[in-house]
Amino acid sequence: MIRLPPTAFHRYAVAIVLVGVSLVFMLLLDPFIGMTSTPFLLFFGALTISAWYGGRGAGILATLLSALLSEYFFIQPQHPFGFGLHFNDSLRTVLFILQGLLISHLCGALRLAQDRTRTTLEQLQANETRFRRLVDSNIIGVVGCDIKGAITSANDEFLRMTGFSRADVLAGRVRWDEMTPADLKPLDEPAMEELLSKGKNTAYEKALIGKDGRRVPVVVGAALLRNDPESVISFVLDLTRLRLTEQRLTVQYAVTRVLAEAVTVRESVAPILQALCQSLDWEFAIIWTVDQQAGVLRYLESWPTDTLLLDEFRSLKQPITFTPGMGLPGRIWATGQPAWIECLATDPNFPRAAAAQRAGLQSAMGFPIRLDDQVLGVIEGFSTHGRPPDQDLLQLMGAIGSQIGQFMERKRAEESLRQSQALFDRFMSHTPVAAWIVDQASRIVYLNPTYFRLFNFPAQDAIGKTVAELYPPQFAEQFLQNNRPVFTHQEVVETIETAPRTDGSTGEFLVYKFPIPQEPDELLLGGVALDITERKQAEAERERLLQREQEAREQAESANRIKDEFLAVLSHELRSPLNPILGWAKLLQTRPFAPEKAQQALQTIERNAKLQAQLIEDLLDVSRILRGKMVLNVCPVDLVTVIEAALETVQLSAEAKGIQLERHLANDIGFISGDAGRLQQIVWNLLSNAIKFSPPGHRVDIRLERVGAEAQMQVRDTGKGINPSFLPHVFEYFRQEDSRTTRKFGGLGLGLAIVRYLTELHGGTVQAESGGEGQGATFKVRLPLLKVGHSSEERSVSPPSPTSRLRGLRILAVDDEADMRDLLVTMLEDAGAVVKITASAVEALAALDSFHPDLLISDIGMAEVDGYMLLHQIRGLPPEQGGQIPALALTAYARDEDRQQVLAAGFQQHLPKPIEPDTLVAAVADLIRRSPTG
Repeated sequence: MIRLPPTAFHRYAVAIVLVGVSLVFMLLLDPFIGMTSTPFLLFFGALTISAWYGGRGAGILATLLSALLSEYFFIQPQHPFGFGLHFNDSLRTVLFILQGLLISHLCGALRLAQDRTRTTLEQLQANETRFRRLVDSNIIGVVGCDIKGAITSANDEFLRMTGFSRADVLAGRVRWDEMTPADLKPLDEPAMEELLSKGKNTAYEKALIGKDGRRVPVVVGAALLRNDPESVISFVLDLTRLRLTEQRLTVQYAVTRVLAEAVTVRESVAPILQALCQSLDWEFAIIWTVDQQAGVLRYLESWPTDTLLLDEFRSLKQPITFTPGMGLPGRIWATGQPAWIECLATDPNFPRAAAAQRAGLQSAMGFPIRLDDQVLGVIEGFSTHGRPPDQDLLQLMGAIGSQIGQFMERKRAEESLRQSQALFDRFMSHTPVAAWIVDQASRIVYLNPTYFRLFNFPAQDAIGKTVAELYPPQFAEQFLQNNRPVFTHQEVVETIETAPRTDGSTGEFLVYKFPIPQEPDELLLGGVALDITERKQAEAERERLLQREQEAREQAESANRIKDEFLAVLSHELRSPLNPILGWAKLLQTRPFAPEKAQQALQTIERNAKLQAQLIEDLLDVSRILRGKMVLNVCPVDLVTVIEAALETVQLSAEAKGIQLERHLANDIGFISGDAGRLQQIVWNLLSNAIKFSPPGHRVDIRLERVGAEAQMQVRDTGKGINPSFLPHVFEYFRQEDSRTTRKFGGLGLGLAIVRYLTELHGGTVQAESGGEGQGATFKVRLPLLKVGHSSEERSVSPPSPTSRLRGLRILAVDDEADMRDLLVTMLEDAGAVVKITASAVEALAALDSFHPDLLISDIGMAEVDGYMLLHQIRGLPPEQGGQIPALALTAYARDEDRQQVLAAGFQQHLPKPIEPDTLVAAVADLIRRSPTG
């Protein structure tokens, strides 16, 4: 209850009332006890009470009033206010007044002392109440202790922050010196000196070791009790929350700074982990990223400190993946919320507990890297101290995770934008079209590199300028006119414009212009242009090419038709000789004939076989010609000898048709440089054609003369002649005048084509002349002559002559065809050779040791082991076992490539099938003569 001090009015009013009450009581008692003898009896009580209640002033007032009233009513009532008083009455009145003043003074002093005491007590009580409220409010820790550090009392806040119980305090188990870390004890010494010297000390920061071993940051201040200098009261302010707030601000700032400075996500990972570890006192941190395709969390990066041996735990991360809900990372991924593990060793869902325990890690927390509702990754932090869950910190880490997620998304978007821009730049750098962007004022906003290449504008001079500033008026006007529909109606314009090109010429361009909306009130124009100047020229060229293609198609169709006709002719020409060959061969086997008839049959078979061989040889020659593989054995040649040999070859066929061969050969024209065999082929083809197309009884003339520096050979017949329309095509491959000619005269239409090619190969020319059908034909061949100094001393090379027989020569022959083996034995034995025939390469190798041949004749295309493999094995033998034996290849592979392959394989001679006996004997004799042992 609050007591209010009496006011001056109340004090004096009480004094007057008390005096008045005393007067009333004395007047009432006067008749009974005679108040005149004791006129001040009750007034002593009134002034005493007045002085006690109202103080000295009220007491004096009561004294004076009591003296006046007593003298008026009781001492001499008949003399008002003391006029005419006796000395005794006056003395009694003066003594009363002096006593009243003394009583008033004493009571006033006592009253003042009581008031002061009461005020002091009330102040002490108020201060005690406030102090008790401060202690009981637990805002600050309050500790009572002695100067030796023994804590005797503590409020709940101090017990809370340190973890001790009140029983620990009462039992004397809590001491300042034991709670102070060793490294901070030097801070207590100056504080204690100040406390003892001044009775109090300045508050200072330190840390206390709690009951659980944790360090608690605090501010401590102390004071000595005045009435007990051995007792100290200390005030302890817990700075944990302040430090946590500072720590969280620090980590948020550190992460924000890293994210602001990082260029790429990968570059920011390690600094983020480092900032978290250093700001939150983590010893180890890991970041995991979500592999959306595999549905797992994969290790990305870790940041260890230098004070821990975390190699095992760190290496354990890299091969591990986490599925949703698995371990701390998987749990955070699945829930999308931060999580805290106070004790790793006892957590039921922490697969790495053993490794963490060996590394000294005790607690962990983690938080997701989020982008909206999507978890992009998880960050874990580990500590070597057991830390209780801190929901505020988890909430902060969740916010930081979202901040990192936004950073990752922003960097991904920036990287995507950068890649898109790079892709756009690369595309625009290599696109063949010119591209540009202009604003509504026709100012250039963008030009791609192709534009600069086409129009030769420096970039710094073009960007920002208008179309009218860059182009002459005649070009700028058409550009601006075509721009108007785009800006006015936002239409797409396709047109053709002309513009000056880099080379100074005016080109035509196919142009597309289209609107590019920007801000609500802004519109840009984009355009692309393709130079079609060359296209116009190409269109004309394409028309010409189309015409040429049509002509080529017609020629190809004609060539195909000719080819089909040739194949039909080839089939006919190859089958025709087979009929008499097979027919006569069958008849000769089934019944005997007279010698003359049998000789006629054999001649027929021989003639048709030679015809067929010639057809095949012509085809091979054409193949060589078409592939450019025809090779000449060049030497000085006497054309007279060549012509005589050719005349001898066709003599029989001319006599058979009754055709007269007339020759006019100049013997002094000199020599030419050429291949005697191929030159004879030219003459033979011309003579054969003349005989074939001449009716019986006609004449064929051959003339040789010198015309300037050339030898001219002319073959003229009086036969069928050549149609003027066919004359230009007479030397083309596979061409004959018509199918009736083919049926009537036979042949493949290759002879004259071969003549032309061989003539040109010798550096000469050939031409055909005819007056028309029925007027015969003339063929003239001109060949360059050798200079006189060369030819006079050179010996003419004539066609091969028959060779001597092979008497006593031992020949090993191998062929897998029985008919060919029989033919070889007959031809070689008729020439006097001793022949050992075998059917395979294996038999030939076996016979090599026992037969000891002088020469080997081998087929090439044999089953299992061919001629190449056989010769390879023979060449691997020592010379005394036949390793160096001369070898001749007899094969149906007759191309020049086949000949080169045969010679490269180690054969010394190549003879194509079919083979004449004389040719075979001559080749064998020549090979023996050229061999080292020949």
